[in-house]
Amino acid sequence: MPFGETDRSPAKTPGRGSTRREFLVALGLTTAAAAGVQTTGAMERFADWLGAREKTGLKEKIEEEKIKLRELITQGIENANWVKPAIVRQNQLVDELRTLKKDAPEYQKLDTEEDTLHYRLRQLTFYRGGQGEKPLQEANKYADQLMKNETALAALAAARVLLREKSGGLGRRPAELTYWHNCALAYLKMAKLSAQDTDAKVEELCKYADENDLDLSEVQFEKILYYLIDDGFDLGLNAKKMSRQLDRLRPDWQKFPATHVNKECYSHYNDLSTLDVFERNRLRVVAMQMSDPQFVRAMFAGRDADLMNYTTEFGGVIPLQQDGHQPSLLATKRVEGNESYAPTNEGSIRGFAGAASFHYHATTVEEDIAAHGPSGADFAYFFPGVVFSSADKDTVVVHFYVGKGRDHWGGNFEHKSDVVCLGQIKRPPDFKK
Repeated sequence: MPFGETDRSPAKTPGRGSTRREFLVALGLTTAAAAGVQTTGAMERFADWLGAREKTGLKEKIEEEKIKLRELITQGIENANWVKPAIVRQNQLVDELRTLKKDAPEYQKLDTEEDTLHYRLRQLTFYRGGQGEKPLQEANKYADQLMKNETALAALAAARVLLREKSGGLGRRPAELTYWHNCALAYLKMAKLSAQDTDAKVEELCKYADENDLDLSEVQFEKILYYLIDDGFDLGLNAKKMSRQLDRLRPDWQKFPATHVNKECYSHYNDLSTLDVFERNRLRVVAMQMSDPQFVRAMFAGRDADLMNYTTEFGGVIPLQQDGHQPSLLATKRVEGNESYAPTNEGSIRGFAGAASFHYHATTVEEDIAAHGPSGADFAYFFPGVVFSSADKDTVVVHFYVGKGRDHWGGNFEHKSDVVCLGQIKRPPDFKK
């Protein structure tokens, strides 16, 4: 079964003898409820929620979905463990084949092995635009935690079931929230959602989709996941409202024209109408973080460190608003010189659980304006990116961008980005280099 596709075989039937309390614990409604404490209001609300849905067989569907999820989590861990040595072996085979003539006796055997590995690795890779994501071993620890976290697992199962129920059945489309191994850390954040929370958020999303003629089956599943885990997500955040918020949060956001030497790779610049509601909400979080002195200090600390290192660009992940204001500064995956940033595997995993990835353009203190903003080699197809470009010792220019290129396997691939400049941030007076 291809990685990321839901198994369509008949689900296993859970035990029918579970009590009301056991189901409540399985859903992980509240800590108190799971402990058997009768909380005022919470139990009654849950009873109403469950009672209204018992006739639809929702209880059984959620239990069946949890069984499927556990199978998919196990499969994800196994796939991640297989991928790393498979890539090493494939590279060995490619090197060996280069030394052999095609009519050599062992060539065909090695070539067949390489083809088999290549096909399987491609099956286990999600492609979007110019990017591909394979299941990562670094996500195994989070997948293992998710397997044991009944609350998060129940919320995820409920979201999947409710999305299918309320949106007319999403089939095998990504928006079904099919388990994706690298999203395990983000899925863990769903532990905060009670049954009522999950129901309300799915109901609100489906209503938004109906009112805005949005086919949820065409929405990338990590966008729906982000909607579920962002406490401040605003489905009413249209372009005009976003513009007003930026005018308040980042008054200089429209004062800087596109100057990057690769600006022809921009589909649009400072056009908020080209961003969807999921992208605008991530932009909102980034803009809000930039108004926090703690976040700005951390950004300058990273920029100053990057200036001292000539082997690579620095980068990391900007957290959700509810997760505080301390960005994750992560070492690059490989050293490729001071004009390239290779995101880490951990950065990819945290990206799905955060607001955006980021990196610096800081080869010098006063970076040439032709390097301000994302370049043609900067990709942001699974979650947005942010570039912090060094303007002078105390000033950094900030650009937010999302990938808009055509599918990698569709032929004639073209990388494009929608870019929004968020103006400048200044070094806080109390933070000296």
